[in-house]
Amino acid sequence: MEIAVHREYRWNRRNVPGMVLLIFAALAAAPALAQTERQAGIVRDPAFRMAKPVMSWKQMKNRHVVMQQRDYSCGAAALATLMRYYWGHDVSEADVLVVVERMLDAEQLRDRVENGLTMADLEEAARRMGYQSVVGQVTFEELKGSKVPVIVVVNLGGLNHFVVYRDDACGSVFLADPLRGNTRLSAEGFQQVWQRNAILVVAPPGQTSSERSQLGLTSADLHTGYLNKQVILRAATNGMSFLK
Repeated sequence: MEIAVHREYRWNRRNVPGMVLLIFAALAAAPALAQTERQAGIVRDPAFRMAKPVMSWKQMKNRHVVMQQRDYSCGAAALATLMRYYWGHDVSEADVLVVVERMLDAEQLRDRVENGLTMADLEEAARRMGYQSVVGQVTFEELKGSKVPVIVVVNLGGLNHFVVYRDDACGSVFLADPLRGNTRLSAEGFQQVWQRNAILVVAPPGQTSSERSQLGLTSADLHTGYLNKQVILRAATNGMSFLK
């Protein structure tokens, strides 16, 4: 038995150099094989493609907001945002301005170009476009209970500006701003700049809500920090200390 063990041991010793050579050969071949696999890629079927849509910061900021194209047209853009992205109708800022230009005389138009549209202008324009519209005053608590987005006026840097109130959550008010895109203010900050507690409600006849809304809050809106950089930047550049 001892002899058998001794012979087996001697056989292993004699074959160690050969085994080492085999191991080194395998290790040398492995990088080449890995390189071939990397070149081929993990997708074997050329007919199969994977793609993940990428949205830029600007696209996220302006998503589902009609951005104003003129200095005085924030009201028209806000109204178009409500009609397009809440009610699902193909309305542009230009469509609203055409209606406004037809209902005002030359002197009134000059005034609007200089000072901007009024809430009454938007109310009448919406009616002429076939919508029901009404201007009212509500408390902040009543505004938070609104089931539909509404147009409000905020004063930013001494200038009145139309925006769409989307909703509130987590102590913030979320707005679709024709100038700045999707943004949010703290609830306290919003109440400081909200003008006269006024709102403009716009709806097609016989409708009280929309199944085609794209203005509802999303997980991205609510995610901590999603808008923080945007808000902090505005606070730093525009001096709006009420922004968080």
